[in-house]
Amino acid sequence: MKISNLILFTATCIGLSACSSPEDQASIVAEKVCTAIKHATFKKAREYVLPSYSFWDAGMSEKERNQIDCTVTNISKKDAETFRVEFKGFFPFQVKEMNGEFKVKGLGEAKY
Repeated sequence: MKISNLILFTATCIGLSACSSPEDQASIVAEKVCTAIKHATFKKAREYVLPSYSFWDAGMSEKERNQIDCTVTNISKKDAETFRVEFKGFFPFQVKEMNGEFKVKGLGEAKY
């Protein structure tokens, strides 16, 4: 009985994660980058940023990073692959879907 419950639980989790919307995926990636910047784990943030874009990781003091609020307040969609994710207390990010992966394309003033 325990194994069958585990299998059912696992299948449910996989099913739910597969059903998340592109907006949800863009939000998750943007929030991961914002959180990594807040905690100064820039190496972690780079995993979610397109390599073709420069990534700033200097110039913010610990005090400034502590004031970052990565609560997502708005997600807008420019086209099928481009999203703008806005935060309560940080710059918006532009997130792009490419080959099923979501990556932050622009930091700061993320304009389309």
